[in-house]
Amino acid sequence: MGAAGRLGAGLLGLAAWTGLVGLAHGQAAELQPSDALLCLQHTQGKGQEPDYPDLEFNANQGARVQVEMHFTRPDRAPEVSILLQEASPPFVTAVLDHVRQLRVPCLVASGGSARIKQDFVFSTDRRRVHWSTPEDSNAAQRGMLWRCVVHPSGARAPEYPLWARRQELQGRVLVRLRFTGSDTAPAVEVFARPSAQGLAELLSEWAKDLRLPCHSGEPLTFTPIYQFLMEDSRYGFKDLTFRQFLANVKGIQQQVLLMDTTTMGCPFDVRLNYRRPLLANLVGEVGPSNPARRPLLEWMATAELDVRRNSADSIFAADAKITIPCLKIDLKPQEKS
Repeated sequence: MGAAGRLGAGLLGLAAWTGLVGLAHGQAAELQPSDALLCLQHTQGKGQEPDYPDLEFNANQGARVQVEMHFTRPDRAPEVSILLQEASPPFVTAVLDHVRQLRVPCLVASGGSARIKQDFVFSTDRRRVHWSTPEDSNAAQRGMLWRCVVHPSGARAPEYPLWARRQELQGRVLVRLRFTGSDTAPAVEVFARPSAQGLAELLSEWAKDLRLPCHSGEPLTFTPIYQFLMEDSRYGFKDLTFRQFLANVKGIQQQVLLMDTTTMGCPFDVRLNYRRPLLANLVGEVGPSNPARRPLLEWMATAELDVRRNSADSIFAADAKITIPCLKIDLKPQEKS
């Protein structure tokens, strides 16, 4: 049995229902990064990282430094505050030298500002520098604004249409909503599997009437997931191990993948919302964050599973909790015989 067959048979719960009773509801919305965060860049280009101080490198010393950067002009270095310092002065200097070369070129020159946080870890295991994905300092407060979203109908999601239930059609639709004002319609993009296009069209029209009366002035983009599921449906992932996930990644035999999770605080759990191939997967840590995990999480965000079409319909925009065990991954392309 091939990879798709193993996954389709063992890891997915496909639809099971009785009659035409169905459920439609929207989940809490994911807040997208701010425009300022999306255009953050280093003056020396991509791939730049803090230098590991020479003496500390040779002495196999580690450190952790967390900073907040306040940008006030598109062409000016940020003001930097140290939020966490588990480091000797040379490490702090290395981080400050690095972040002071960051810029936000899309920032409005007159009056615009942005606050961005980032975590840096100088790891003794391989004497490497790890860093977290930058994040908006006020992301939590901005994300709470979703609570005030309203629709003229008073509903949090459109009604599950009878025609869809008669056709036993179900699925999830991810909607990207960009609000630029408190009383203006959002820009709407919908993402769904071909089998759920009818539901996607319904949501595309319904979402145009959403409003965000507590809008704070800066553009806000949210991506809620709306689910249309038949009663008693098992539409989504079953329990999924990391080894199963890895074995069923499309094209895994031709990939180069070098990872050592023993340097990442293993074992640990991640939450994956599967969105391939339409979008990158959403992957986040469960519990305390560890910057050393970033390369693994970024790879998982790009991974597409090799599954049959009905299984791909079932797992699109579905959540899976995956435990990452302690292991060393050394994959190289297999030679063709």
